Amino acid sequence: MIKAILVSLALLLAGCATTTPYARVVVISESYTTHPRGLTPLDTAASDATHVHDALADLGSRISAHTPIPTLNEATLEEAKAFLFAEPRPTIALIYIAAHGFQENGHTFFRAANGDKLSAEEFMSSVMEHYPDEKKQGSIFLLDICREEQNSPELRPDNATLVRKSAVILFASSANDVSNGGGSPFARAIAHELPRQQELRESLRNIIEAVAKDTRAARKNMGRPPQNPWPYGLILFNVYLGERRTSGEAG
Repeated sequence: MIKAILVSLALLLAGCATTTPYARVVVISESYTTHPRGLTPLDTAASDATHVHDALADLGSRISAHTPIPTLNEATLEEAKAFLFAEPRPTIALIYIAAHGFQENGHTFFRAANGDKLSAEEFMSSVMEHYPDEKKQGSIFLLDICREEQNSPELRPDNATLVRKSAVILFASSANDVSNGGGSPFARAIAHELPRQQELRESLRNIIEAVAKDTRAARKNMGRPPQNPWPYGLILFNVYLGERRTSGEAG
């Protein structure tokens, strides 16, 4: 009898250990408090990232969220990938990054904690490659970065070959533009709109449109120049991050 109970308990624990979340979430921020290479500190980056993390974690049990990562460098990007690539692989990988960013010849880069440049495209492509089933898996990148062109005064197009898999990239600003440095309206819009998934079962497309609209309105109310979030790419199936209302509801 005792042996049967122990066997049943072992099977139950094994089942719990292999439960696959619907989405894995990583948020990364960099405040540049040591003023590397004269970069302006981002005083609210950590709190912005925490708000986004908490909003996503509160969506329910289908979300597995990594502890917020408070610095941006090669090692922390590798830490993020290790978490996202762990088996069993979920349906969605979602990454939010608040940091300095820029474009160079149309390619997007992050500024690391020490001021070095990190290829945003290499990081994103690596994540996309690990979510290869375009009909069942996808990646979402929410990049709270500026996109000023560093290498040329003329505006060059984004790398059109980046999205080879099912993925959506939402930049906080359009190409050759800046995002807000005094508290992110983009982060606040994300933290406000994502919880609506639970309440209204909004689609990812609707959420992205709402984030862009909220960001534009907030920036205008602050009396700052326009900030227009820019989406790129497509996920080929419906994405609902919040928990299902009924067992029969698709998600």
